[in-house]
Amino acid sequence: MHSAAKQGRQQHQMDWRHHASLALRVLAGIGGGFACTVALASASARLLVQPIGLASHEAVLIACMLGFVIYLGLLLWAFVEPRLWRLCLLLLLGSASDLALQLGPPASLPLITGAG
Repeated sequence: MHSAAKQGRQQHQMDWRHHASLALRVLAGIGGGFACTVALASASARLLVQPIGLASHEAVLIACMLGFVIYLGLLLWAFVEPRLWRLCLLLLLGSASDLALQLGPPASLPLITGAG
């Protein structure tokens, strides 16, 4: 009987960890996926306007349509990825991509200067 009680406690701990992992995946998929999608859509709109020279309203429209595909992919990937830490890390890096573009050099300055 003693081993049955111990086995029951171990099963309860495994259930709790599984439910906590699932809850974190749902939060990361919905919240982190949304934040990452917004950042990547904003970054893609900036990249379509600045270097390519696309009209801003067309770039925003393309970025918004691309955002739906990105969000769906990130949401599905949140449940397929075996490592939760890797999921959170990639979502944070994707969310930081827009910040890197905002803090980067302005569009009027060249990215590479010649040594002359």
